[in-house]
Amino acid sequence: MTKNGFVLFDDETAHDTGWVLAEGEPLQRISGTAELSSDTVWWTNLSYETANLSGLQGARFRRGTYFSHDIHRIWQELGVDEGPEQPIRVRCDSVFDGACESSLHLRLHLANWVFRKTMEVTSDFLPLTVPPLNDLAHGIRERIFPDWNRFFVDEPPPEFYRDALEAANKAYQPVPRMVMQESGESILPKTLRLPVDRAYHAWMLLHMPVPIGGWRNLQDGVRILNRKPDGFVRQWLLENPGALLRVTMKRCSEEMEPIVNYGANIDRNARSGHWLTSVELESLMDHCEFNLHEGVLAEKVLSPLDFLEKQGLRPEHLTEEILAARAPSYPFHLFMDNLWRAFCGPIPRAPKGQKNPFAAFLRSADRMVLMQRAAILHRKGIQVVGYGSGGVLIQPPKSDPRNWVADILSAGLLPPLFPAGTFALEEVEDMVDLYQPETGLFSNTSFLQTCLLMGDLNSLVYLGEELSLFLPEVQPIEETANG
Repeated sequence: MTKNGFVLFDDETAHDTGWVLAEGEPLQRISGTAELSSDTVWWTNLSYETANLSGLQGARFRRGTYFSHDIHRIWQELGVDEGPEQPIRVRCDSVFDGACESSLHLRLHLANWVFRKTMEVTSDFLPLTVPPLNDLAHGIRERIFPDWNRFFVDEPPPEFYRDALEAANKAYQPVPRMVMQESGESILPKTLRLPVDRAYHAWMLLHMPVPIGGWRNLQDGVRILNRKPDGFVRQWLLENPGALLRVTMKRCSEEMEPIVNYGANIDRNARSGHWLTSVELESLMDHCEFNLHEGVLAEKVLSPLDFLEKQGLRPEHLTEEILAARAPSYPFHLFMDNLWRAFCGPIPRAPKGQKNPFAAFLRSADRMVLMQRAAILHRKGIQVVGYGSGGVLIQPPKSDPRNWVADILSAGLLPPLFPAGTFALEEVEDMVDLYQPETGLFSNTSFLQTCLLMGDLNSLVYLGEELSLFLPEVQPIEETANG
């Protein structure tokens, strides 16, 4: 694997002066990119637009959203995204053997560490010599997707199915709603994005049935289905996971309407209706009533995991046992997050106008999981601002965190990193033990939750170093009495 480093430009638009840190080298100040080592791949804080316009989006440079999340979001999750009104939440000398003298140094060291370890995990699953271009999800997709001619079992989706896919994909545009800020001081940022257990979430999504063939236009069948009782419709949806239906909402429960409306983008007043996947409609029927207008169906479905298996491309280490063992590693979570996102982009070398049928179904499944998590927080009185794409965006209460952190854990979400001393170790151990949901995360993820609640960034980095590439020991098979 090539040498990696991180560049923090002073001004994204000028992208000349800044700070750099590479593996095995001291922190340095540069006055231009010509001073950067040519044998190193550099992750940067440049936006997508700036990276493209600057000409730095090439062999040596990677933009700030390389891991599908802006570098500032990663820093915020690790407690070091310093802003005008928000100090960092960890001591600078508490990690990396005291090498960081300031918050700027700490952000550089963390970014360099995240880049290095996440690429090591990626290479362990899909051997690489250099970090892929563009972004990690795109690079993974180029490795695991066959070309267009070998993608489908019989033929590509016809136009009627493609149109429904495109409409369903457009629904996946969750827009955070505006909220009034509470008065008073807080040890946390004004808004926080709480991620799911990204390893478990990806593992679940990789088992979702997605369409690969047997395309049908349901025509009159939907009108017949519309006259059936809800129980019949739900059973039909479960038995036909490759279906897309155009629906309009008749009513929604008062409790869930604020969650459904801005998270799933189901506007009750949309006269033309919305195209929803089967998994999305079945989940929303817990809270809403719909009229069904038309539908399309893929009779042949396959999970992304089985898809990889069938192509002979399933990574050797992609097993539940290994995923569970590596669950305390933050870089491993980033890799798994990018793995499921890789299935949502364009199919390599696809003809113009063709669509990836996986995207709408995986994104809607992600959205419905996050809707349930957001609903738990909403019922507990925590202000939900948005959800989807692997996380729930909240406005953290200004009250004592002891009053609401347990609700975050019970929703199966990772808590924010709190300043050390906010909780006693006994409190954290009790909360982590008592408020874990039955499903939604690997049990070992509790170690990562504990690090975040204790403000122990040093232990979080240690777990990433020790467990990112961990392989559970294979127990020898005992000989029987018969040999």
